[in-house]
Amino acid sequence: MNSTRRYRQAAITYLIYGIIYFSGAAYITAIGMTRRGFEGPGGYIFFGIALIFLIAFPILIWREYKWFTRILSIVIGYRIFELFRIVLGDSDKMVPMPGGGEISMQIGAGIFLVVALVTMGMLIRAGWQNHIEN
Repeated sequence: MNSTRRYRQAAITYLIYGIIYFSGAAYITAIGMTRRGFEGPGGYIFFGIALIFLIAFPILIWREYKWFTRILSIVIGYRIFELFRIVLGDSDKMVPMPGGGEISMQIGAGIFLVVALVTMGMLIRAGWQNHIEN
């Protein structure tokens, strides 16, 4: 498989990750489960920057910016570490789901963890594959 195809797959995977992550963050903010509320300019700035990342990062990956892709995989690795902390924590906090029902914060973090692991794997595959093969 050529590197262009790996970068394109990584870009699409990152876009899906970004949409899922942004949607989840917006939802828990909207229901008041995080300090990052929309009150004042701070929340709007955070979500505005997140939208820019959601658009720009897949484009940079698609264009095969090797070092950007490598650094982004490390950043997502840190996010994975933080998600592991939530999954392994002892919180019994429940998150209300749209349309009814609840899910534990740990299960929700576990779902995000799987998505982040797949995304990091695709970024590593694209950004480091040629380095590994040489």
